[in-house]
Amino acid sequence: MLAVACVDLAATAPPGAPASPSAATAATSIASSGQVTPSPEPTQAEPPAAGSPPSGQYRCYLVPNYIYNGYVDLGPAGTYQAGFTLGVPTTSGSYVFDSPTRLIRWDGGSYAENWPMAYYVEPHIYPDGSSREGTGSDRPTIALKVDQSSPLLPGQEVGGNPVYVYCYLEPA
Repeated sequence: MLAVACVDLAATAPPGAPASPSAATAATSIASSGQVTPSPEPTQAEPPAAGSPPSGQYRCYLVPNYIYNGYVDLGPAGTYQAGFTLGVPTTSGSYVFDSPTRLIRWDGGSYAENWPMAYYVEPHIYPDGSSREGTGSDRPTIALKVDQSSPLLPGQEVGGNPVYVYCYLEPA
């Protein structure tokens, strides 16, 4: 018989006590032979590379009228969940960010099919290097391309024909 016990040592430490290296979360497995074998320490997710989209929840709007179009939640290690009602994901998968082109490629889930091209737009600057001003310009943004036939980059749209759905990172 195999039994597994997980103990959160940080939760059992007295309030205000410094965290020890083993206080992250330690798990032990008790094999049928009765031996206790510590499992490896959990690994921390790598922080995003400089210039890459930060993890968090992005709310999406169709511009120029800012009609709510759902949300996408970027998780650690290149994962995503998305849906219309906040906190109720209807799709998930992974993504890959290409820093030189600013492109985001979705793998798996409906975003791979519905939004095959997306860009990460940094605060105050568009992918073409032009200045970004106006609503949401101070927040990291994901631009989901609506019109795949358009050669325009985010920020190059003119008039009332939307080329992108803009997803703005929500403050933590």
